[in-house]
Amino acid sequence: MIGTIVDGRYRILKRLGSGGMGEVYLGEHLEHGRHEAIKVLKSRFARDKGHLARFRREARATNRVQHENIVSFYDFGKLEDGRLYLTMEFADGPNLEECLQHEGRIEKGRAVSILRQLSSAVDFAHGKGVIHRDLKPQNLVLVQLPGRPDTVKILDFGVAKITAPGYFENMAITKEGQLFGTPAYIAPEQVRGVNDDPRTDVYAMGCIAYALLTGETPFVGRPMAVLEAHLSDLPQPPSQRCVEADIPRELDEIVLRCLEKDPESRVQTGAEMEELLNALRLNSGRVVVGRGLGVETLAGFGACEATIEGLPAELTIIDDEGRSTDVFANRYDLQLRRVMRLLAESICDGGCSEPALLVVLAEANQVEQELSELREELSYLSRSDQLVAQKGREREASLRFALGELKFERSTKGIDAERDAAIESLAKRLADVSEQTRLHHNSIIDKQINRTAEQAHKLEELREIDERLNALVERYAEDMRDNPQISSLLDERGRIRDLIEFES
Repeated sequence: MIGTIVDGRYRILKRLGSGGMGEVYLGEHLEHGRHEAIKVLKSRFARDKGHLARFRREARATNRVQHENIVSFYDFGKLEDGRLYLTMEFADGPNLEECLQHEGRIEKGRAVSILRQLSSAVDFAHGKGVIHRDLKPQNLVLVQLPGRPDTVKILDFGVAKITAPGYFENMAITKEGQLFGTPAYIAPEQVRGVNDDPRTDVYAMGCIAYALLTGETPFVGRPMAVLEAHLSDLPQPPSQRCVEADIPRELDEIVLRCLEKDPESRVQTGAEMEELLNALRLNSGRVVVGRGLGVETLAGFGACEATIEGLPAELTIIDDEGRSTDVFANRYDLQLRRVMRLLAESICDGGCSEPALLVVLAEANQVEQELSELREELSYLSRSDQLVAQKGREREASLRFALGELKFERSTKGIDAERDAAIESLAKRLADVSEQTRLHHNSIIDKQINRTAEQAHKLEELREIDERLNALVERYAEDMRDNPQISSLLDERGRIRDLIEFES
């Protein structure tokens, strides 16, 4: 198929891989110019009703769960030779199984970040009535996006269960007692043939977490022995399986709760697991700073010491270009700035009524308040952009799926004027929705750029105010050393300056 044009819309660029039911290609959408993954059902399954139904179910399930950590569904249709195809977001990166093979295990801070994203996506899918039923490292891809390293993308909803009200699965593809999943990541109730409980995905997340932290799944061995172990054996705590990983007790407990045999004793939802992971306090991590923000943003914080002291010891700021900066190169500068502010206020409290000092302090407080408002607005704009993108994905996916269903019917039943008119109407509506989403996104980006420019101007203004404030503090502070508070602050200033000199 390489080099051919599919359905008049996609040029096949190369073959990405194959599975039991189909082959996956990298394609280019001729109109949009974007790369997409194109999954094509194998020829021998083209007339098998069960496989056709399962393939269409994957399109339907993926369409229902438009989430930033789940590959986006774009389209599906039928080739001239009768094979079905569906197109999805191209997740360009290694899957977690490949990462584990290469690295052995994942550092705990990075693993927790991956698991948070997975928990959020699984909770979203369950909220839409979709249970994945085959979560495993091979179905989780890590994509490196600007400012967002290790972005998780969940693949392969081919054996997903749709539990939404009013939806009934075809009995030809879901039979009572049928086993779905992969032995190393399968829940005890799945082994017994129960496949419609969302907590089976939570158990799989526990197995994935175990593999990330230790490099091994909870139970290893022959497939039947592993299935029996899921039913009867207690897993060894991850911290004991891999002592060198330095896994904290709290993280041990989260993983083991996901691996409870009884679903009622298990972590109940993806949201609960995400909340537990968010409450962890690890010794390392990253701070991701949004569009246009960098180290200078932290310099504008009023409570500099509190802001920095609460951060992990190995801290990195990652900007939108993927560049990282060690925050602690600036840590002592921030502490010095805070001490100089306290000195200025103490000098005023000690009886100095120098007008210039009062004016400069007032100016500094005003600019810091304006910076705080700008940070809040930038945060609001970022959340708004995420919401616009999410709603846009959902609206476009719904229209694309309906359009795909109509085109599929046309390919099997022939020309029908009413159906063709519906296809034309849906295609126009899809184009309108895509354009509205694009315009809304661009409007938010323009505001972000303007507010970021204002923030840069305010930070420069604050630096200039700080220089004037520091000059005034130098003029009056030494003469007021008999004031215990001022004396203590001067000693603190000297200590921080020595640290800065030592660091440099």
